[in-house]
Amino acid sequence: MTVAQEYLKYAVRTSNVFANTKYTLLQMYPDTKTDQFALLRSTRGYKGMCEVMGLAEFYQSEGAELIHSRAEPPDTKTKRCVAEETTKPSPKRVKA
Repeated sequence: MTVAQEYLKYAVRTSNVFANTKYTLLQMYPDTKTDQFALLRSTRGYKGMCEVMGLAEFYQSEGAELIHSRAEPPDTKTKRCVAEETTKPSPKRVKA
């Protein structure tokens, strides 16, 4: 088992934020021209990432139960911008 696979298992077990895990794994690859690098770069969740890294069985048996909602990226179809919900329109300034 490689260091990258061990790191991915640890990230899944600790519910690390997916984007951080993906970034770190991509930084571990010295050759960006490989097929595995391209597949890893195109993943959008821990399930796909585990499949690319050869850990599909781990994800099915253990990982899916461990992932918290904050670790997986939000569904893009239902995603609303947080800024839209939290920001209020700024009051208009009156020139004095």
